[in-house]
Amino acid sequence: MGIKKIVVDRTRKNFIKLCNDADIPRMRDEVYPSDVQAVRDLAYIKDGKVEHRFDLYFPEGVSFENMEKKRLILDIHGGGYVYGLKEINMCFNMHVARRTRLPVASVNYTIFPDGSLVDMVNEIVSSIAHLVDTYGIEDIVLMGDSAGGFLAYTVWAVLSDKDIRHDYRCFTAPSVNISGIVMICPGTCDSQNYIKALETAYFPEDEKARIPVYARDLTVLTEKSKKTPPPIIAITSDKDSMHEETMYFYSSLSKKGSDIRLFDGTTKEGGHDLFHVYVVAHPDWEESDEPLRMIEELVVQ
Repeated sequence: MGIKKIVVDRTRKNFIKLCNDADIPRMRDEVYPSDVQAVRDLAYIKDGKVEHRFDLYFPEGVSFENMEKKRLILDIHGGGYVYGLKEINMCFNMHVARRTRLPVASVNYTIFPDGSLVDMVNEIVSSIAHLVDTYGIEDIVLMGDSAGGFLAYTVWAVLSDKDIRHDYRCFTAPSVNISGIVMICPGTCDSQNYIKALETAYFPEDEKARIPVYARDLTVLTEKSKKTPPPIIAITSDKDSMHEETMYFYSSLSKKGSDIRLFDGTTKEGGHDLFHVYVVAHPDWEESDEPLRMIEELVVQ
């Protein structure tokens, strides 16, 4: 094992410990909305792998059978591409389903070191194809936090442009409309060469496992795409570790005339600290109400 891989692997393990230390007690204390039904551990690829499972959350009284137009929100969890399962976003997704009155699908995907970013994007596209084929889904709002925000936007770009799809070696293009993208505290430009470090550490000889250079910066990915992005909500806050990257992305797309709306939360005296992805971790906080309202507004427009 080379020195670079040792450093990356140690950093990955330390990051996973920090995430577990935060998420395990948080999830233990969560109170789930009683008026949202969870259908859990469905498979979008029938190979028995946990990484290829998804959950569905239905607001009370809503089912695919009684929807005039079959729409849903697809949530992609964060975790720095090295951590996490769909369960870490369970409470948040139930709150989103309740607020928007739309079903929410929450997907797993294979993380580093077992999967590359190319694998992640292809798996998420496969989950969309399964939703379209199985439930007749016609319209999807992509939603993701942190690394999931990067993936959500990337999946839109891959689905919208055959050349980008080719560069990701994605041979599936489900017929579905992407009507919006919600990006919560997203990494957007790999300013610390984090993605590059993961790729070169875990897939040093596999060029097919590396995303295109232009795709590491979502503003450059936007220029590469031949289509205009759908309406976007970018959510960040003053204590968000991804604040600078989110603001860079918002500023760049705003100047290009894209329909992108920003929530930039500020920690108030006596209030909660608005840390990275606080909206996902604590959808019940008063400070989470406005970004949730913006998500609702995007979905129901």
